[in-house]
Amino acid sequence: MERLIEATKDSRNKVRDRCLVLLMFRHGLRVSEACRVKLDQVDTESRVLHVARLKAGLSTTQPLRGDELRAIGAWLKERARIKPTDKTPFVPVR
Repeated sequence: MERLIEATKDSRNKVRDRCLVLLMFRHGLRVSEACRVKLDQVDTESRVLHVARLKAGLSTTQPLRGDELRAIGAWLKERARIKPTDKTPFVPVR
């Protein structure tokens, strides 16, 4: 996992990619689930992620760890600079 996270450092969108990979790994998100995450599912104040499972999986609320909160905070700060109009946290960066 460390090598995968390390690989995001060479990415054009390293802050977003690191956050996305970390959340996918820690919370066992499928690509389709990660693509469907909405901003209101990420609760940094309560330190939880509301995970909506697909394929008849059980949707859950999972705790966010410190490094995840830092990655989310860094990405949301970068995301705010982009000013996207949709509610998906992991918007494409041009």
